[in-house]
Amino acid sequence: MRSTADAAPSPNPGQIAQCQSAATGHHSFTKSDMAACANFPSISQQCPSGSAVRVISVNSNNVAIRLGQAPARLSKNYTVSQLKAVCHKTASKSKPKNGTAAPTPPKSGSSDAALKSVSIPSTLAGTAHPVFSPGPLGKLDIVYTGAAYSPGGETADGTIVPFAVWNGTTKSVQDLSASGTASLGGKVVGSGNSQDIEPPNLARGQVAFGIIFFQTATPAGATFNISASSEADFSNTLVAQVTQANEVPGSFSNDVVGSITNPNKQPIMGPLGAYVFCFNSSNMLSAVETGYASGNGPWAPGATASYDTSLEDPCPTFLVGASGFSD
Repeated sequence: MRSTADAAPSPNPGQIAQCQSAATGHHSFTKSDMAACANFPSISQQCPSGSAVRVISVNSNNVAIRLGQAPARLSKNYTVSQLKAVCHKTASKSKPKNGTAAPTPPKSGSSDAALKSVSIPSTLAGTAHPVFSPGPLGKLDIVYTGAAYSPGGETADGTIVPFAVWNGTTKSVQDLSASGTASLGGKVVGSGNSQDIEPPNLARGQVAFGIIFFQTATPAGATFNISASSEADFSNTLVAQVTQANEVPGSFSNDVVGSITNPNKQPIMGPLGAYVFCFNSSNMLSAVETGYASGNGPWAPGATASYDTSLEDPCPTFLVGASGFSD
């Protein structure tokens, strides 16, 4: 990644207030928030794709910000690996409508018992029990697509579409990602990439959850085509084990709090994301809330961290996933 120092005039009082509020909260950064923080002293790190991550100093803390992503606090002596983690693990807050698309039925049989059903990874914890049917064999398949929505209800801040991806291959896959297009009347009206996929590493027959973020608003009536892929070569993505997920009263709404353990042989570097996937009474993915483990890491093999993720909307049932990166 490339590092460049930003030179900009001092922010005005209104910009300071908005930027500090956004940088110390849990909401995804909107275009307005990014503009408010534009004049803060910062370092920009160019991501492999999508918008760059900017690190600003707020209340004596280093905070990584990116459009469509919740702020991530970094240690005083943060590393390039931690910034790469922010590039790859985006974190948009979500207020989606209920999902509408039915799972795709299987198209052929299989002698592999793991591919005859869709299983929820054991690294997730919570109260939800969503049910999906297997997709086509031999591929990563999107078995659920939810209704499009605007982050925070602000149309100008883009569009988000929740989805579930099933591993119908015979091998485990690593570093899942997805991309999507929005079309209307045969014309492409939006293009977006995935965020918050958990777990990012997936065994055969398992399902992961995530969202596609479109930077521009998509018009009503648009249809979405989502495809998933995985990293075939090197991947430094590490999945953590969520050991507790408890809903408790919070300051403004309920929170989901609990603990995470590193089951890997390598340390997990910060930030260590803790993502709450909310499901409605019909077991449809209805909200994704973003949080992080307390502390800056790294977390050694077997080490435990705690997290506290705020809920903005009703969350009848939920699953929590967590992941980070090796150095």
